[in-house]
Formats: sequence, structure tokens, C-alpha cells
Amino acid sequence: MTYFQNQMTVRLKHTQGYNLMWNSNTGEVHSTGVACAGSHNLDAMVVEHMHFFKGYYLWDQVRWQLHISLWDPLTTPVEAKAGIRYSNCGHCKPERMAGRAA
Repeated sequence: MTYFQNQMTVRLKHTQGYNLMWNSNTGEVHSTGVACAGSHNLDAMVVEHMHFFKGYYLWDQVRWQLHISLWDPLTTPVEAKAGIRYSNCGHCKPERMAGRAA
């Protein structure tokens, strides 16, 4: 099944509990619960560079560190096992939306 065949949207992934998305083209993490002018909107179709996961942020006295609880099995990136390199989107600010440990 390809991304285009599954007819998933960002909004649907959010309702399934995947609160964050990693864009493998840009390396940015986005919140799935708000429209984002920087990369996507809630009704955008899921494409190959969008990888969804359940996660949260913890403060480490310097910055908010991302912790990934569960990858969406349909969109898990190859990089998931080794850990992803990321930056937080400046538009939707996922570190604020995902909050603290859930």
C-alpha cells in the first residue's frame, strides 16, 4: 500500500493519536493538531516524507528534548531505529503543543 492509496490526511492521523509528524525532507517536527503555514495543513494528504508518531517533550535545563513513544507503522522512517535529526517548526511550535510527558 502506498501513501497515495491509503487516502490518509494529517487530520486523520491526529485523530488516531499521532500528535507529531517528522518531515524527512526538511528534518522539521510539526504538531498534527494545528494547521501549519510552514509545511502542511490539516487536510493535506499524507505523502512519503511525512512520518507520524506519538511523542512528547521533556525540559533538560537547556531545551525541550523530543521523546518518541510510538511510530505509526504505516509511515515509520528508516531512520527511526538510529534516531532522527530534527528541528522544531517555528510556525506550529510542536514543543508547546506536545507539552510534557504523557
